[in-house]
Amino acid sequence: MHTDYFINIHWKLWIESDVLHVKAFAENINLEIVQRGVDERVKLCGNVAYPMLSDGRKVKHLSKEARAFLASPESTVLVSAGAFLVSNQLQKVLGNFFILIDKPEIPTRLFTDESEALNWLQQFKNIRSTA
Repeated sequence: MHTDYFINIHWKLWIESDVLHVKAFAENINLEIVQRGVDERVKLCGNVAYPMLSDGRKVKHLSKEARAFLASPESTVLVSAGAFLVSNQLQKVLGNFFILIDKPEIPTRLFTDESEALNWLQQFKNIRSTA
């Protein structure tokens, strides 16, 4: 069954203008939460890869295990690129740490401005692979 969005207490996921949007509601994210979110994202995508805009501005802590999983090929399936919205210097430092140390399998950048992030993601819209 294909739905237009998924929502729970941790996330809202939806596809708009050929971009997958993820909005985090939780302040603390662990491996189990991330794995469930990825499962729901894969269902939502319906075997089509999308560039992803992830709004993590409410997140205060992301466990080491969750970070490692988010960088893995298992987590990045059906995502052509990832733009992450951050709101403060600490999130920027942690996000850059994630990119440099965990080395995501897809093009990944941090942004403080949503429109800049969406503009960057445009180049990845035509990259369509299936799971």
